[in-house]
Amino acid sequence: MATEKELVRKLLKTLRSKLGTGETPPGSNHNFITVWYNKNVDKIGNGAWCQMTATWSMWISGFKKLMSVGRAYTIYAVEDAQKKLDGSSWHWGTKGMKAGDHVYYDWTGKKRNIQTIDHVGTVERIMDDGTFYALEGNSSDKLQRTHRDSKYVVGYIRRDWASMATKTINHPKVPTKKIV
Repeated sequence: MATEKELVRKLLKTLRSKLGTGETPPGSNHNFITVWYNKNVDKIGNGAWCQMTATWSMWISGFKKLMSVGRAYTIYAVEDAQKKLDGSSWHWGTKGMKAGDHVYYDWTGKKRNIQTIDHVGTVERIMDDGTFYALEGNSSDKLQRTHRDSKYVVGYIRRDWASMATKTINHPKVPTKKIV
């Protein structure tokens, strides 16, 4: 069985392989990730694709049962983690965050309100000064590496990598938030 470090490395390699991916046409929220999501997970149309990127990268990295219907909406993913579903747990802020975690942002700056979360990325590495690099889909309409601090971070999801590598995880059916 693969180690946590090997699983995280595979996830990050998957994301890095598509750095620079944009939208066609520009500003349309349409690209191979949204097409893939609509074909393989849930038919929701084009829309903000940051959480779709997190889902795509997990599936392509071998965790197909981790995220399923309705997980293109950042708030649903966080609510699942708060319930400890899908081999995950929710953590407020950035303390303890590490590579492979999904970090959630609120650009309004409210920070402690899950209902205002509007973006997600995958932590690539943490710097000594507390800032970090994340690989984020739909960041300025591209999949790109961003350098962030904790200013807009609400929290992060930590995956139970050992569980994910050995179990099929089934989500309860939740309503899908259609993105048009």
